[in-house]
Parts: sequence; structure tokens; C-alpha cells
Amino acid sequence: MTSNVEHAGPLAGASPARAWQVAGWSVTPRAVEALRVGFPGAAVAGVCLVVAPLLAVVGSALGIDIYHAKGAAFVAGMVAHPDRMNLAIQLALAAMVLMVFAVAGLATMISASRPGWGRTAGVVTVVGLCGPISFESTYWGAWHLLGSGAQRAAAAHMIDQSQIIPRTIMNVSGPALVVGFLLLAIGAARAGVLRRPQAVFLGLTCVVPAGFISGHLVIAVIAFAACAVATVPLGVGLLRRT
Repeated sequence: MTSNVEHAGPLAGASPARAWQVAGWSVTPRAVEALRVGFPGAAVAGVCLVVAPLLAVVGSALGIDIYHAKGAAFVAGMVAHPDRMNLAIQLALAAMVLMVFAVAGLATMISASRPGWGRTAGVVTVVGLCGPISFESTYWGAWHLLGSGAQRAAAAHMIDQSQIIPRTIMNVSGPALVVGFLLLAIGAARAGVLRRPQAVFLGLTCVVPAGFISGHLVIAVIAFAACAVATVPLGVGLLRRT
């Protein structure tokens, strides 16, 4: 199979002839070896690169027409569809936790030849992912307050307060998520972990916050789907070589 490393920015010191074609992506043995001996390991990273974005797509899609940027409207949506929202929250929480390990794996692979890009992108993106984890936990707490009118008002107030900028330190997560995924995409392309077209798809994940801020979750669904296009084949390739 013809190597495409020259289009992906091969890792420093790695010969294009030694590049591994991982499900169509150009990945050098050096990057894979770095992940095998580094955190979180090739097997864990492979699973998370596959599962995390897919769970995020499903979880976000389930919340369409329920989630609203304003607490009162969001709570009303929960009351109308409590079971669907419960499942959406559970899947979204699981997706974001797994995404942390997926990002760590990508950062480790990037750091094999571009340590500055890998470490910076990894730290910033993980900070960004702490936001969705925090907000989904708030929604989970609000979900338990759907009984009386007073409880629903309290739930709406809790959601509104958690999302007021800059009421909580977690609001830095939005900009961090945007910058983090852009840095990951650029670093992955420069390090040869992803070819440039796939790196572009990874970079599109940065628009996820826009879906939640605007209340239009379809934007987040599309962004997570783009993430899956970039990471799922890479994760499958890693698992095949684990």
C-alpha cells in the first residue's frame, strides 16, 4: 500500500516507508509505541477513540427538542420526556469521561515527535471537557427535581446559575474546548498522527459549545459526528495492533 505520510507531516526521524496505514490514516510506529508505553495505553485509547464520539453523538441526539439554553424551558422538556432525557444525560456523561482518555491518547501520540503541541493540546482540551462533565452533572441533579412546581423552579434556577458567564469557573471550559480541539487537530496533522483531511474533521469538534450555548443540539451532534470520522478508524486500527 502506498504511504501517504508525505501529506500528513511524518514524525521526525521516521521513514515514510515505515509508516503504518491504520485504517487509512498514516501513523508511524514511533507514535504507536509512545502510546503503548505511555498513558493511557494503546488498548484504552483505542476503545475510547471509538466509543466516546459515538456515545456523544447518540447522547446529544437524544437531547434534541428537550435541551434549551434557559432553565425553565429545559426543565419543561425534561418533564415532557423524563426517560429520554435521563438516558441522554447518562450517555453524555459516559462519553465525556471516555473522551478524556481519548484525548490523552491522542496527546501522547502527538507528543512522540511534537511534545509542545501534544502536551499543550492535551491539557487545554481536558480542561475543556471538564465543563460538559460538570454541566451534565448539574442536569442530572435537576432531573431529580421534576416533582412539584417548587422543585421544578429550583431545578431551573440551578441550571441557569450554572450557565451564567462568569458565575462559575467551569465557564472557562467553553473557550478551552474550542482552543483545545483546534490545537489537537493541528498537532495531529503536524505529527502525522492524522492526515490533514481527518485532522480537519477533528478540528470541527470545536463547535460543540455553540450547540449548547445556542440551545440547538443538532450543531453538537454534527460536531461529534465529525470527531467520530477522525477518531473511530484510528481507534480501530490501534485495537487491531494491540
